[in-house]
Amino acid sequence: MYCENCGNKVDDDAVFCTKCGIKFSQKNAKNIKINTKKFKASKKIILIVVLALVIILLMLTGIKRIGTTGSAREVAVTSTKYLMEGKISKYYKLLAPPYKEYMCGRDGWYTDEDEFKKDIEDLKDDKKQKMISACGEPAKMKYNVDYTITCDAEQLNAVRSELARDYNYNPDDIQDAMVVSITINATGPNGQSNWTDKNGCVKIHGKWYIHRPGFESVS
Repeated sequence: MYCENCGNKVDDDAVFCTKCGIKFSQKNAKNIKINTKKFKASKKIILIVVLALVIILLMLTGIKRIGTTGSAREVAVTSTKYLMEGKISKYYKLLAPPYKEYMCGRDGWYTDEDEFKKDIEDLKDDKKQKMISACGEPAKMKYNVDYTITCDAEQLNAVRSELARDYNYNPDDIQDAMVVSITINATGPNGQSNWTDKNGCVKIHGKWYIHRPGFESVS
């Protein structure tokens, strides 16, 4: 138990406080024991709350990391969902920075990011409309990883050379590469429809991104 006067920890059967010298009455001793139990209970409650906050933080961190710092599979699935749901700005953020710089650069295919995003939007509308025409509206989408290809050392070097040659990547920045094929299953009132979205994923400075055209060197 703890002294009610100075807070010093003493034996449960102590008569005097070893620190301040106050004498414990029977009533005070009982109160001290009760307060000690309350203090221990409070510590347990605080510990439970802290653990709960840590778990929530870890969950939020895990959710947040999906898209860039998560695995290639997570980034591929997320990018496909964003594309089919029309969240083009979010999808655009998952594209590899060197790829976006090349496509929107001075000698690139597009004059600016808005034109590039508009082209992606048109591609999405075309693919989605074909699926909906086959299964009808409203259509529910499900996304599954069909297969993956993890690049070995030889394939990785081939990807580095390809992207450096065709898209001005710095080959030394590419730490890893992977192909992730996502199957989209759409179910509507008229039946089902499927579409496969094949994603070339590159790891740059510890983060996974989408290289939209895929890899010619890895089938």
